[in-house]
Amino acid sequence: LERRPSLVILVDFSGFNRRFASALRAEADWELRIVYYVSPQVWASRPGRVRTMERDLDLLLSVFPFEKAWYQEHAPRLSVEYVGHPMVDRYRDVAIRELNAEEPYTLALLPGSRLGECRRHIPLILDALDILERSFSIRPVLVLPTKVMMEKAKAIWGERLDKVELRIGALRASLEEADLALACTGTVTLECAFCRIPTVTFYQTSLLTYWVARRIVRVKWLTMPNILADEEIFPELIQHDANPKRLAEESTRLLTNLEARYVLREKLGELVKTLGEGGGPQKAARMISGILVPAKAPRA
Repeated sequence: LERRPSLVILVDFSGFNRRFASALRAEADWELRIVYYVSPQVWASRPGRVRTMERDLDLLLSVFPFEKAWYQEHAPRLSVEYVGHPMVDRYRDVAIRELNAEEPYTLALLPGSRLGECRRHIPLILDALDILERSFSIRPVLVLPTKVMMEKAKAIWGERLDKVELRIGALRASLEEADLALACTGTVTLECAFCRIPTVTFYQTSLLTYWVARRIVRVKWLTMPNILADEEIFPELIQHDANPKRLAEESTRLLTNLEARYVLREKLGELVKTLGEGGGPQKAARMISGILVPAKAPRA
């Protein structure tokens, strides 16, 4: 409010930025443009939030191809442009691993980026590994986002982690050498898709959170590649289905069926093509430049 900027660019972080946009719109007494880069996933739950976005935003930049049509239907006065996903550039030169029909199999274990997710998911993964190791020779690689998270994991599970290789932040390298991934639903599943890695996805939460989510979530799946394809490309195990037995069963099905993994990989290749040809951030910058107004101009 002191600087009176001509333009404010909000990036992702929906819980804060939607409220911040509303506060700015209410307080700014000058001509202010507000741009939101990376659409909040209001199409997935609580779509009524789109009304405040329509009121507060001058431009919304989308990274998923279906979002523009959704906003045209639900918020026709909101200016929305699809610029493509920034992950296209990040994974443009990714090394696609040859499908492996022989043991040992390398498994990338991706329990999540939050401590609560790791507390729920690491025991699930370790128990599933106990089952899988009865039938397969496996090289498990557990990837956590930070050193702090790794230290907490070692303090909680101690010797149980001795049988897995531990890595901090080396997600892309781990995916490039994996035959299969066990992944918490979320953005990481899209990275699995870019690396063409057969993946079993899962998510567990508290009973209360799950009960509330079942009533507000409007999409069939939580895994982004499944949402984009409108079919279950990655097996998805949620809440009660996310148990060691089911996780091991779905992993076994993919490891023992090379043809199924080939089909899955072909579908992933088609899916990532829908996310643009690259240069998304540059497209976003050009569109943002097009709506700039002189600084501190009086409100019309």
